[in-house]
Amino acid sequence: MRRYLLADGTYGVKVGSYVAQIGNVKYTSLSEALNACQKNDTVTLLSDVELTDALTIAADKVITLDLNSFDISYSSDVAGEAMITNKGTLTLTGNGAVNFTYTGAVNMSKAANAISNLGNLTIDGVSVTNTTAANGQIGYAVDNYSGAVLTVESGSVTVSGSYYYDAIRMFCNSETADNTVVINGGTVGTIW
Repeated sequence: MRRYLLADGTYGVKVGSYVAQIGNVKYTSLSEALNACQKNDTVTLLSDVELTDALTIAADKVITLDLNSFDISYSSDVAGEAMITNKGTLTLTGNGAVNFTYTGAVNMSKAANAISNLGNLTIDGVSVTNTTAANGQIGYAVDNYSGAVLTVESGSVTVSGSYYYDAIRMFCNSETADNTVVINGGTVGTIW
């Protein structure tokens, strides 16, 4: 239970199941916990999470997401939508899984990604997987954009389904831009 201060100055109680925690504070949604994060906070999952909306990590956030042996899943039919868009610094740890499934129609001009990384992303002991029901759809487990840094310490980065999928895409949108992928361990599928 969680107490809430009501407009009339009294307290109410909310009963619900908690899915994430920062320190001693528990949250009923992962997005609520991520939005509440301060710099260098660790969000720990308390259960499996089935997302209803995609997540975005803001550029000013430095977050560790400890999956705590639980899984985060998301299905989308929106072409070009990523399950997680990381613009900040995000570390995925804790021996769980990040599972994305694209269920929409084939759209060759927009990739469907488990994670679109525009910041600094570390994968340590987590399985990141992208599957699709749309044969021919472009998509990646991690789409690493210009200026981004991806480090895989352990865990796995894989794709299945469409033959236009790669585990990691190193995307640079100009001749002078670059990005970095460092693989220190784990299992990684194809890199493009």
